[in-house]
Amino acid sequence: MGMIVKEVKIEGDKGTAKVKALFDSGASDSILRKDVADNNCNDV
Repeated sequence: MGMIVKEVKIEGDKGTAKVKALFDSGASDSILRKDVADNNCNDV
């Protein structure tokens, strides 16, 4: 299986950001790096 890399838009109360995301087709959850979340949302 190959890696799935897509550009996604993250929106929060502090603003928005476009980031590259790595997806796992067999995963049941998705996670976001804390520094990306902190830059876009007050309530992490």
